[in-house]
Amino acid sequence: AKELTLQIGVGSALTAVEGYGAPATGAAYRRARELCLEMEDRKHLFPVLYGLANFCLTVGQYKEARQTADELVEFAEEQGEPGPLLAAQACLGAIQTFMGFWSEARESFEKCIGLYDLTRDALLTSEYAEDPCVVAYCFNSFCTWNLGYPDQAIKLMNAASLLSQQLRHANSTAHALAMAPWLHCLLGGPKTTLIAAEVGLAFAKEKGLPYWKTIISIFEGWALSQAGKVDEAIARISAAIREFRGAGGRAANTIMQAVLAEAY
Repeated sequence: AKELTLQIGVGSALTAVEGYGAPATGAAYRRARELCLEMEDRKHLFPVLYGLANFCLTVGQYKEARQTADELVEFAEEQGEPGPLLAAQACLGAIQTFMGFWSEARESFEKCIGLYDLTRDALLTSEYAEDPCVVAYCFNSFCTWNLGYPDQAIKLMNAASLLSQQLRHANSTAHALAMAPWLHCLLGGPKTTLIAAEVGLAFAKEKGLPYWKTIISIFEGWALSQAGKVDEAIARISAAIREFRGAGGRAANTIMQAVLAEAY
């Protein structure tokens, strides 16, 4: 039981510092799942599965991530409590987003957002290493952009930023700040991308969160390439891609390679 508590804590800390797809993050959550099953501890199994699903998503193991998310949703529906229900929908929606199921993902995110109550659910960050509703707003923004509604996408990203500021949770805030320049890059706005990237980089450096700094650097590099600083941009993007892969990241490689290709 002591080891389980420690493994969950280690997994949560590594998620923020080394990244969602770092081998050590996955090892912590896999060991925690083994302990939960061995002890028949259903109370702690839910946040463990949430962390494991995020790990599988980030390393590009979509099939396993989806199976884990479906298990989460089923488990949450059995419990019938709003916290697990909204967390399960946020997790499922993130996986659907990376698999390209934009409409289905939006439905999942809207369920999460509809269930969320700031006063009641602010402490979910201690269980999941992030606020599930911030995640829902961020990725719903990408889905909405892909479906052709850029103005709505910006509103959703702004909602993620506002909620993260209210929570004052470093990893959730960094998540929102990292997704903003990504969205502005997709929207084709180099100036707004650079401004958002500078804000995000300052926060990630201040809080010691290199994983988010790496992601933000990709889109800062794109903005620099659009401003004519091509050599600097290529060097920055290339270094960030190496760092992202070194931390186990695979899920966002396509957009990163596209940004690098555009810089070239």
